[in-house]
Amino acid sequence: MAETGLVHIMVAHSPFSAIFAEEAGFDGLWASGFELSAPFGLQDMSLISMTQHLDMLRAIAGRTRLPIVAEIGRGFPRHRPHRSLDCQPRRSGGPASGARAEAGADMILIHSKRTNPSEIESFSRAWTGAVPLVIVPNAYPDLESKRVKTLGNVSMMIFGRAIAQSW
Repeated sequence: MAETGLVHIMVAHSPFSAIFAEEAGFDGLWASGFELSAPFGLQDMSLISMTQHLDMLRAIAGRTRLPIVAEIGRGFPRHRPHRSLDCQPRRSGGPASGARAEAGADMILIHSKRTNPSEIESFSRAWTGAVPLVIVPNAYPDLESKRVKTLGNVSMMIFGRAIAQSW
């Protein structure tokens, strides 16, 4: 996926939503604790088990050919099934992101609660690490792929929570 440039990932909380994402032409799927908890009517507070998370991921994988980016480690501090995606929000220029890159993270996910992408763009311009960045532009839908590509170090856009938040 990374060889194609900017990758577009869509949230998937079930096999049904994964089918829609694949038919819509997304490059992959995002399955986080939030999206996997929502179908159970539960908050993302580790209220469903790791087995339930993995069962849903298996069901999703069984209905699509798309790769799945799974973020399920944050709610299970004693069981870290992955180390490849840093899913913790960080402030611009924060040393923690650099430390995660040095520790072996494959990507750094950056997120801002602002309603415009200025903080994301500022962080991206300041980022000098070799590890590519991932953004979740939920709060700023006007941020288009063309603009993101000009930043040069963002390799993935995750379009998340739209389905679960519409419930």
